[in-house]
Amino acid sequence: ARFNRAITFVNMLLILVVILAGLTMVDADNYDPLLPHGLPGIQRAAALTFFAMLGFDAASSLAEEALEPERVLPRAILWTVTVTTLLYMVISFVFCGLVAV
Repeated sequence: ARFNRAITFVNMLLILVVILAGLTMVDADNYDPLLPHGLPGIQRAAALTFFAMLGFDAASSLAEEALEPERVLPRAILWTVTVTTLLYMVISFVFCGLVAV
């Protein structure tokens, strides 16, 4: 459990460093055509995000190790999906500001 916690902490730290470093280099002009590919671009991005979220069902395999799985597991999955989605949105926003279309 300590090893998993340490690896998760390192991963989150790296993501936050990339976000903070990227925010210092964002060019606001890169957001000018906010949706340069229109609705089809949003649909492609949503499909990729959907496939990126498929791995969260693996968390349910840990139910046998939890003391109160009916209480703990839904909260853990909800928090994991929420935090991951927010980080994904923020890092996508930063990367869009870094790269000109």
